[in-house]
Amino acid sequence: LAGLEAGVVGPHTAFAPCPGGYQFGNRWFRCWKREGHGWVDHEMGLVKSCDTFYYQLGLRLDIDQLNRTALALHLGRKCGSPFAHEAAGNIPSSAYYDRRYGRRGWNRSVMLNNAIGQGEILVTPLQMALMTAAVASSGRVDRPVFLLGERQPGPGRLPLREENLAWVRQTMAKVVDVGTGTAARVRGVAVAGKTGTAQNPHGGDHAWFVCFAPAELPQVAMAILLENAGHGGSQAAPVAARWLGAYFARQAAADSAVARGAAETAGAPA
Repeated sequence: LAGLEAGVVGPHTAFAPCPGGYQFGNRWFRCWKREGHGWVDHEMGLVKSCDTFYYQLGLRLDIDQLNRTALALHLGRKCGSPFAHEAAGNIPSSAYYDRRYGRRGWNRSVMLNNAIGQGEILVTPLQMALMTAAVASSGRVDRPVFLLGERQPGPGRLPLREENLAWVRQTMAKVVDVGTGTAARVRGVAVAGKTGTAQNPHGGDHAWFVCFAPAELPQVAMAILLENAGHGGSQAAPVAARWLGAYFARQAAADSAVARGAAETAGAPA
């Protein structure tokens, strides 16, 4: 979205093919698929979760463009939960790096990690669930409610172009149809999602999956985080599928019961 909003990439822009990573200076930034994805455009870069594509896209942005888009999606701030220790997370900016490393103490290499959600970026599962709901609805989402709480309207429409949000939604649907999120498929329900695998210096990778459904008219959005579990597509996406399957099966049963009651009422003698 940051690249689309800045006009440095379009839906079908392609960069150098993915050979399994990207060389920047004296460092090799690897893609999750060690043998590489080969040639991918922007759409298939998202569908296949190609790190190499996003490394190259990141280098065409500056850190503050990425920061502004992330803040527009309500990352980097508390969600207003009732939990005293809720974390705000961290969305780096040039000012952040200047404070941390000094004005000449960092370079554009930070963009490669930030472009794939690594580096100094920190988010919470609640932030990711709300971000997914916001993308699904262009921002028309209420603030979260915990147990017994009063529903409050959210901040309103996202300050991002609707054609860009629509493209992201459509491509997230392809992630589940043919990409890294196929384990989140649910019979009879179109699901749109995105997998993520977060490297963890203290142990195994964290598995992420965010999604909304039905893709064409969203009712629910969710974020799954499984600590030290591995790949998001193989570990977190199936959890989403089980929850969505149960949710929509229960909804279908309730709708069927209402329909039967209406039919019986209609057929009763006057």
